Amino acid sequence: MKKYSIYNILLFSFIIIAFVIFISGVRELLELEQLKTLKATTKVITEKEALLKETLEFVESEKLILHGIINTTSEKEFNLLVSNHDATLNLAKNNLKNISFIDKKYFDNIEDATEINIIFNETKNEFFGKYLPNYSKIIETKEQLLDFDSYFIEKFDEGSKISKEDLHKKLKLNLSDIHKQANHHLNNIQSKLVLVDTKIKLISEKLNKETNDKLSKSQNLALVFIAGVIIALFIVLSYLIRFLIKPIGQLQSHLNIITEGELPDPIKVESGKEINNIAETVNNLVSGLKRGVKFSNEIGKGNFDAEYELLGENDELGSSLLTLRQDLLLAQDEEKKRKEEDAQRNRTNEGLAMFNDIMKQQSGSLSELADRIISSLVKFTNSNQGALFLLNEDDKDDVYYELLGAYAYNKKKYISKHVKLGEGLVGAVAIEKYTMYMTDVPDEYIEIESGVGSANPRSILIVPLKVEEDVLGIIELASFNKFEPYEIEMIEKIADTIASSLANVKINLQTKSLIEYSKEQEELVQMLEKEIQQYNQQIKDLQKENLQLQSENKKLKQITNLTD
Repeated sequence: MKKYSIYNILLFSFIIIAFVIFISGVRELLELEQLKTLKATTKVITEKEALLKETLEFVESEKLILHGIINTTSEKEFNLLVSNHDATLNLAKNNLKNISFIDKKYFDNIEDATEINIIFNETKNEFFGKYLPNYSKIIETKEQLLDFDSYFIEKFDEGSKISKEDLHKKLKLNLSDIHKQANHHLNNIQSKLVLVDTKIKLISEKLNKETNDKLSKSQNLALVFIAGVIIALFIVLSYLIRFLIKPIGQLQSHLNIITEGELPDPIKVESGKEINNIAETVNNLVSGLKRGVKFSNEIGKGNFDAEYELLGENDELGSSLLTLRQDLLLAQDEEKKRKEEDAQRNRTNEGLAMFNDIMKQQSGSLSELADRIISSLVKFTNSNQGALFLLNEDDKDDVYYELLGAYAYNKKKYISKHVKLGEGLVGAVAIEKYTMYMTDVPDEYIEIESGVGSANPRSILIVPLKVEEDVLGIIELASFNKFEPYEIEMIEKIADTIASSLANVKINLQTKSLIEYSKEQEELVQMLEKEIQQYNQQIKDLQKENLQLQSENKKLKQITNLTD
């Protein structure tokens, strides 16, 4: 207690007050220096804003000047436009050079300066590296068009097949393309300059606000610190009155509450070091007990992610709570894993049962069956698009996989497509006979269309329909979501079921086709036999008539002989 006598406390308090006054004076000097820096920065920013405004006005007028140069038909008017424009163009070049760098020392936030410098450099590169070459090409091409006869004579080659009209048309198209590129670069430059102008205006507003704030703060600083010193003296006197009595009484009441089993809020005392340490120890004890109670409640609610820090190396209560949490967490993980496996197994069984029913209820053509299979599979797997290819071996010299069913966004897709072995990803899967899963889908591979536009899928799954080692078909699914491993395994099982059923369907269709062909051949034979019988009867009738004619001829000969 001797260390914290009234004398020592008063001496310490006056030292603190003197130190605060000294710090306030130093701070005032620093504030004045910062004000000078802010004013210099504001001046630089204002100059840059003016240059930006001129450059933006140039970009806007440049579009109109380009339009006038492109559309003029008079060489005199063209030369006048170009001559007048050169001065404006040189001014724009100088402006870009002057605003292409801003000293980072004028910025409190170095990231703002870096970002503005990057945009300036991009703008400069766009102007000098892209737009000016395009502008030169426009002038050159326009000069060639205005003096086209001379240009044609210069470029004319007796062996050339291009005509004068074609060359003129080519020059005009070339001029139009260069003009579009120039406008594109001007738009880019304008957007970047607008972005920079916006950022600089924000910085300027911020600087003005900071300047005003600092001025106001500097004016009031003296009054604030005078008032603070007076208040500090009053606080010191009040603190001395209750230096021991109030803190000890507070600690006693606090400990009585704890012994009754309650966990009160942390106690706050204003006293010497030892009493403050005691209060802090009591608060730490209560805080540790509260954290233990809170942790117990959280794990009781199932929140096993709750954090708990041991009070010390020998914190037996905390260690027991952490062990309990770990045991409960392991049990929860096992239960969660079991439920996930059950859900995945049930979904797989549901899919297999659904497609078994589809194959059993099959009636109609193979194309109708393919449509029903792929539409059901797309819906069941929550995919966005799907296709079903079946092997076509009608021509042994031209074997390919034919797209028989396609489905997307609950609408049937009518598409005609043949894929040969080894052609594209589908053809590769047909040869390799394995499932292909892609999450890095090329932009040009496929687009999924919806009512709000089209986008590339995030994943593609291609599964072969295999019966033993024969690939009867290919299933291709596209989705905005990624397929989980169990979903891929489920789709492969469904594919095996579909493949077996399709093989039987295909055999049945082939058998039906052969039977129908046999019936047609039998009917054809019967028809031929009937026609042959008719032909034979006609021959017999002709033979009979021939015999009659021969008999009549003999009679005529006999009569003739008798007459002679």
